[in-house]
Amino acid sequence: MSTLSREAFQEEALYQLLTRGWRWVCTLSLILLFIIVATFLGNALRDPTVLLHPALSLYGIQSLCYMTGLIIFRPGSRPFPYWHLLFCVLSLLFSMSWMMSVFHLIHYARLYTSAEVLSELVIMLCLLGFFASIKATSFAIVPMLLLSTYINYLSVHESLQIPLLKLLAMLLIIYTGRQTLMHWFNSSVSKEYDKEQLVKQLNQMVSQDQLTGLNNRRFFEYELEKQFHQCRREQQPLSLIMIDIDYFKHLNDALGHPAGDECLKRVAQVLKTSLKRPTDSVSRFGGEEFIAILPATSADGAKVVSARICKSLADAKILHPASDVSPYVTVSQGIATVGNEQITHQLLQRADSNLYQAKARGRNQACS
Repeated sequence: MSTLSREAFQEEALYQLLTRGWRWVCTLSLILLFIIVATFLGNALRDPTVLLHPALSLYGIQSLCYMTGLIIFRPGSRPFPYWHLLFCVLSLLFSMSWMMSVFHLIHYARLYTSAEVLSELVIMLCLLGFFASIKATSFAIVPMLLLSTYINYLSVHESLQIPLLKLLAMLLIIYTGRQTLMHWFNSSVSKEYDKEQLVKQLNQMVSQDQLTGLNNRRFFEYELEKQFHQCRREQQPLSLIMIDIDYFKHLNDALGHPAGDECLKRVAQVLKTSLKRPTDSVSRFGGEEFIAILPATSADGAKVVSARICKSLADAKILHPASDVSPYVTVSQGIATVGNEQITHQLLQRADSNLYQAKARGRNQACS
């Protein structure tokens, strides 16, 4: 699930779109080069005077460049510093490489019509592949557009009127086409971001306790199953700490339910800060009960966490005038570490049994 801001999300989408565009342009360019080389080979078979070495060398270098581009921007690559600049440089090099091919068709093969068609085809490829970046689009299209105008100028016997009208028409098509594509892109990214945020909010609603902000029972059951099987697979220990606020009903009766709710919130915050590792999680199990999952944690490690919870709670000094063990809020804890259990319910039952023993021994303590 994405936790990026809207701007960062759009930047990531822009990078992914440009890399896909680059791979698409390089792939089609390789296909075009194959067609051009195949055409030259066919002409060479019919006419032995046709020089193949310059064409094969030129198109061979081009092919290597495009294959290198496919390797650099492989699927799944991530944004890196100055990637905007790299795209601009690559788009300019891409345009220059095709300009060399077009010049070859003009000056060596005398194929003016083919050269003009090829240049316009490359312009359309660049527009569709690089439209997400106006700089990359400009670096790729402008040189080819000027070259196409020059070819058109030569083909109409050096008359300026038709080439200039065609240039203006191409500029208008490119500008309006890019605006349309960018509108589609921005709208699509915005909708995708809003959808991800909505899904994230819905997931939080179904997996988060609304009062304390901790994970709820539903999340706990899912997480316990996942961590239980993962720890057994990796032969790692797994510990649970079931936590119950001592004499919570007495606090509600003495101070009222709003004070009880505030107590739950403060205890939840203490529990959350007492778990130091990102893999650890704490959930509200129900009422005044909480439960912590400690993956890759032995019984001794769980006792350390339990002691940290007690100390943090003592430091918080949450008043409890109706408690029989302390003037401040205390907790009883039941610790269980995976042994021979085959299902999570057995581990949970052992943690609950140990919690019951901690209460029977006078509360404000942990039992394992």
